Formats: sequence, C-alpha cells, structure tokens
Amino acid sequence: MILLVASLCFLAFVLHLVKKKRLSTKYSLLWIVLSCAGIAAAAFPGWVFWLTDLFGFGLPVNMLFFGCIFFLMAATFSCVSIASDQSEHIRDLIQEVSLLKQRVEILEHENELLSEAALRRPDNRP
Repeated sequence: MILLVASLCFLAFVLHLVKKKRLSTKYSLLWIVLSCAGIAAAAFPGWVFWLTDLFGFGLPVNMLFFGCIFFLMAATFSCVSIASDQSEHIRDLIQEVSLLKQRVEILEHENELLSEAALRRPDNRP
C-alpha cells in the first residue's frame, strides 16, 4: 500500500512539474515510466514474483534492487549525455559571440575613423 501511494504521489509530482514547465516532457518520460512501474508492482505484485523466477533472483527484493540500480545507471547516463550536449552547445555559442563581438569592434572602429574623417573635411556649404 505504501508503494502504491508513494508511486501515485511521485507521478502526480512529475506531472505537476511538467504542467508548470519546470520539467521538460522529453526528460520526464523516464520518471513517468518509473512511477507506472511502481504502481504496477504495488497493484499487481504477481508479475514481480514471475520476473524474479524468470531472471533467477533469489528474492523479489533482490530483483527490485537490481532494477533500481539499473534505473539509476540509466538516469545518470541520460544526465551525462545531456550535460555533454549542452557543453558543446555552450562552447559553440561562446565562439559565435566572440566572433560577433570582434566584428562589432571592427565596425565601431571603422565608424569612428569615418566620423573623424568627416569632421576634418572642410564644409562646402554656401
């Protein structure tokens, strides 16, 4: 009963974060699957025992610990992959901003030179 309530609360929390746009739908799928698995395990514990026998674990709790470790490894890999992609994107943005900043400085310098040249020119007005 505790697992069922905890899984339902966690699912509601994840959906709340998605609704408030504090968690991307893309990244919430892993957590929604985990919540649904917890709900299914609590509501129908027979499949947990069946999987325990199928994979040769001695006790269902051992299989659940293995599943949790596997899930944590998958979540960690997902976070590392996202961080790596963002790091490359940030590097590209920094390079682009640096090039644009250099171009702006060159244009400002050229503008100053043109302004000085215009000031030095005699006025041809009548």
